Amino acid sequence: MEFLIGFMAGLSVLAVFLGGALVGWKAKERDAKHHATVTADELTEAQKQQLRDEREAWQALHNYGVEEAYDYPPPVAKEG
Repeated sequence: MEFLIGFMAGLSVLAVFLGGALVGWKAKERDAKHHATVTADELTEAQKQQLRDEREAWQALHNYGVEEAYDYPPPVAKEG
């Protein structure tokens, strides 16, 4: 009998945990969408352009590799 009560308690805790995770996930999605809309509406065109420029700079930084840094030729496939 005690095993059954413990098992039901464990399932209840798991259900509450999963429910809270689901509610938090949905709230995060809704908040992110609202924040993006509000932020886009409040920015001036110059601020939007600055954000685009910063995003391009970060992408260039992350795509930068050793080949470009040291002007290495692209790798050639070996025939064998």
